[in-house]
Amino acid sequence: MAGAIRYGLTRPKQLRRYLGDGRLSNDNNDAEHGGESEGITYTLIETTEPNGVDPQAWLTNFLGCIAEHRINRIDELLP
Repeated sequence: MAGAIRYGLTRPKQLRRYLGDGRLSNDNNDAEHGGESEGITYTLIETTEPNGVDPQAWLTNFLGCIAEHRINRIDELLP
């Protein structure tokens, strides 16, 4: 808790901005989640070429069927 308080006290300008605008989030979890998802997506796309798979064709197929695909058979969709 002391670390969090110290963090806020050493950044008064940013703290005032956050306290003054109720639209601002007090964390960056959304950005971190998006970054993690982006990393997974890039990794999957980058594995298509070494496996002799057209990346655009694979991604088009993947996005077209992922919603209906059984989670315990997800490996069937990997490049």
